[in-house]
Amino acid sequence: MTQKRFDWIFGVVMPTVCIFFDPFVFANRWDTWSTLLGTFRPFVYLLSFFSILLMAAWLLWRERLGGLSAVIAGVFAVASLTSLAIGVVLIPFSLVGLIVLIGVLGFTPLFTSVIYLRNSVRAFRSAKIALTRNTLIYSAAVAGIFALVVPYVVNVAIVRSLERIKYGDAQTVRAEGRKLQFVAPLVDASELQMDYWRMPREARDTEKAHALEEVYYDLRGKNIQSYTPFD
Repeated sequence: MTQKRFDWIFGVVMPTVCIFFDPFVFANRWDTWSTLLGTFRPFVYLLSFFSILLMAAWLLWRERLGGLSAVIAGVFAVASLTSLAIGVVLIPFSLVGLIVLIGVLGFTPLFTSVIYLRNSVRAFRSAKIALTRNTLIYSAAVAGIFALVVPYVVNVAIVRSLERIKYGDAQTVRAEGRKLQFVAPLVDASELQMDYWRMPREARDTEKAHALEEVYYDLRGKNIQSYTPFD
């Protein structure tokens, strides 16, 4: 029972808390600095969303999921590796952050990595009852590949859209901005803010600058001039 409670805390609750209160890793919530890993935000957010939902389902129903456990095992394996990578990157920041306690959250991905790996193994073993060995292996592998490829493709599409905004004209900025509105929670809009403030002062009254202001407001619901990093 204690272990299951630990799984709920670091497999469901804490990852959700970290995403919601993330101050600088993937999100720029207070317009005070650039993000650390904002480029990978679409990938991590999508993978986290599906992983957390599957973890909740697994902890609630376990063996009753039957052959679906193979799919869960594959997704958990990918989530474990991703959490480990994030945790390693955050170690220096987490150690410094311990001074103000909030750094404790930075160690969450390392604990989460262990939780997802352990439950990946358990789900794999559970699926043995319902599936043949080959079907089990193929199902877990395909699920793992799917969990990697889909978020990656979405991530690449969003990054390319942001690049077109950066180097395009006002018409391009507005066109790409309309596309990004459909996936606004996945977009690291701080890049748009940085692009705006990197412009010379005289360029901030151009059509492109106004287009950037509009797109940023549509994505964040805030004025792009709410923070002036270079002035």
